[in-house]
Amino acid sequence: MFVFGTVEFDRPLAEISPWLDMQANELAAVVVALEVQDHRRLIKTHTPLDGLPLDGRVTYLCVGRDPRDAALSFEHHMANLDWDVFMAARSAAVGISDLGEPGPRPEPPTADPVERCWQWAYGDVDASMPTLSAILHHLQTFWNRREDRNIELFHYSDLHADLLGQQDARLEEFAASGRLGA
Repeated sequence: MFVFGTVEFDRPLAEISPWLDMQANELAAVVVALEVQDHRRLIKTHTPLDGLPLDGRVTYLCVGRDPRDAALSFEHHMANLDWDVFMAARSAAVGISDLGEPGPRPEPPTADPVERCWQWAYGDVDASMPTLSAILHHLQTFWNRREDRNIELFHYSDLHADLLGQQDARLEEFAASGRLGA
């Protein structure tokens, strides 16, 4: 939205902004797709800032979300994911040898919402699901560098409540500061 000045796109967002850490597309194909773009490149990631190369030519946008909302969103994502299709895409794209012996779809979370809440609240940062500590770590890596010229923070609820208003206000702010560049 900040690159094109609109929330309407001419093709799927996944084609405009590949999600590299999903590892469902061959890196060579993603690189070619990025190289032929005639607009400023944008790449989606769920990697915390401390896991990314820092480059002064890159603007890093972090969209923070209420951690409880993020946890429910992840549950919905996993419930809607076709595990076999995903694993086949990942296998074709980057292989699966790093996963050990991939088995069937991961166990669904416990049906008990109280137990799920405690697992989320006290789970490890390195868990395969977005625990509270993992989400807070991710946000903290951006928050710690919020004064950097190329770090921009957003809140999901602000974007959800008024996407066009947020777009207009932030575009005006970026234009005045020159932070988003060309």
